Amino acid sequence: FDEGRYCRIDQLSADFLRGAECIVALGGDGTLTAVTHIIRDRRAVIGVNLDPQTSRGATLQFSSVDAFMASLDNLASGAYRFEPWTRLAAKLNGTEIIPATYDYFLGSEKQYRMSWVQSPLDGASFDNGQRTDSSSGLIIGGRGHWLDHSARYLFPQGLRAPVDAPYALYVYREIDRCEIEKPDGTSHIVDPREAAWGVIFPGESLILKSLNRFGGVLVVDSEKEYRFDRGAVVEVSVAREPLWTICHA
Repeated sequence: FDEGRYCRIDQLSADFLRGAECIVALGGDGTLTAVTHIIRDRRAVIGVNLDPQTSRGATLQFSSVDAFMASLDNLASGAYRFEPWTRLAAKLNGTEIIPATYDYFLGSEKQYRMSWVQSPLDGASFDNGQRTDSSSGLIIGGRGHWLDHSARYLFPQGLRAPVDAPYALYVYREIDRCEIEKPDGTSHIVDPREAAWGVIFPGESLILKSLNRFGGVLVVDSEKEYRFDRGAVVEVSVAREPLWTICHA
């Protein structure tokens, strides 16, 4: 590549990518993740494993630089396909944050403390009833290993959604208590395992209010952290625009 058309991942910015129709992420899974956090539109991305000896490259489209270079002519002739990856969108106290390619984690800033959250029963308003949960945090996504393994106590075979699934999954880790409070003031405890996971469909949102006495944290793809205090509200939904990747035809 010509000098000026590439940069180190720690120097990457939206300005550098302006005008590019396709971005090649040359590195490991973390490099691809960092690139996806900058892309917010329909531009495509290709992940190429720079060092197969040290990186699994589980999410990359090409297993090595040699494999990518051997495919350049085919790519240039149109012998490729677009693969859309469903992404997540989130707001923290009404402000949009970085979209997640794999998952969001919401929990206590200190992992050894329980995380307490409330969510509206109807998914929209706390005035219509709410549920209060204590757990070691939530993982929201469905395409990454973290949610898959965290759900093994519920689903021994794992829980994962296809990369292009039009929905997202969420799991409460090590859920300890779930209390349902109805608008008439009555409440009851439900079996935590029955309330430990759920689905976010298009057009829906998962709304969560923090009841943590200590600081909370919202983490995007195990990379970017957003810290918040008691009373903060997080809203997660399926993003309108997927991430577009380019794969072999």
